[in-house]
Amino acid sequence: MNHQFHCLPRNLECSILNRRKKRRSILRITQSSQFESPEQYSKVVRSESVVIIQKEYKFYAAHRNETLMDKCSNLHGHRYGLRCFFEVERDGDISTLFGAFDEKVEPWLKSLYDHGMLINIHDPLYETLKDHCRRTGENFKMKLFNGPTSVENLAWMMFTEITEMGFRLSHIEVRETDSSVISYSREDWIRDNRYFASVRSPGVPSAIAVDNPNRVLDEN
Repeated sequence: MNHQFHCLPRNLECSILNRRKKRRSILRITQSSQFESPEQYSKVVRSESVVIIQKEYKFYAAHRNETLMDKCSNLHGHRYGLRCFFEVERDGDISTLFGAFDEKVEPWLKSLYDHGMLINIHDPLYETLKDHCRRTGENFKMKLFNGPTSVENLAWMMFTEITEMGFRLSHIEVRETDSSVISYSREDWIRDNRYFASVRSPGVPSAIAVDNPNRVLDEN
C-alpha cells in the first residue's frame, strides 16, 4: 500500500493551530438528548482551570404575596424553572459527572419544593393552615419563609441551600413565568447575607424556618 503525505500550506497550518488553541481556551459541550430530557440539559463552558457547568431543573409550587394589593395576593401556582451555574475546578480531561449534581439537587427539589406551598410564617393564612392541621390531622407540604415568598427571597434561599450541599455556584436563574426571570449571583448572595445578618426582622428571610417543609411551627 502506498501512503502519500502532503505538506499543508503555511497559512492553512496556522489556521488549524489557531483553531485548536481557541478550542482549548473555550470548550462548549451540550449533552445529547439521548441522555437528557427536554426539560433539562447540561452545558459546559471552560475558561482556564475553572469549568462552569450549567444545569436546568423545574418544579411546581403555590404561593402568594400577601403584602401586595393586587392579584398576586391571591393563592396561585407557578411552573418554576431553576438554572444553576456550578463552578468546578478542572482536573485533567474530566471536570465532574453531570449526574453528581442531579443526585443531590433533584431529591432536594422534590422533597422540599415540588407540589408544595411556599408560605411566609407571618402570613395570616399560615395561622389558618396551622389551625386546620391541628384540628384535622391533615398535613400540607409547606416550604416556610421568614418573610415574603417573592422570587428574590426564593433565589436567596435556593442559593443558600445548594451551597450547603457542598457546591459552589457562580449564579442561578429562577424563572417564575415564561417572561419573568431573576438572575442571582454569588455577589448578590454575599451582599444579602451581610444585610440579613445586620437586620433581623419579620420582613427578611431566615434559614431558621426552612429546616422541614412539612413541619407546622408552634411558637407557643
